[in-house]
Amino acid sequence: MPVMFSLTWDMACRVTLPGDKLRQPMVLEKGQRFTLRDGNRTIGTGLVTDILTVSSADEDIKWG
Repeated sequence: MPVMFSLTWDMACRVTLPGDKLRQPMVLEKGQRFTLRDGNRTIGTGLVTDILTVSSADEDIKWG
């Protein structure tokens, strides 16, 4: 399973396609860089350009 790394944290993640509705709350800031790694391979890097707001429907979800 891919792992997403950023400055001071890392977390397992699921790679999805545009339109998928799988979301996991995490602490991010605009301009923050991140890296996706699968084992010893870097499979992606990126830059946070926008932050999604939590909707009222999302507030009732138990994120686990």
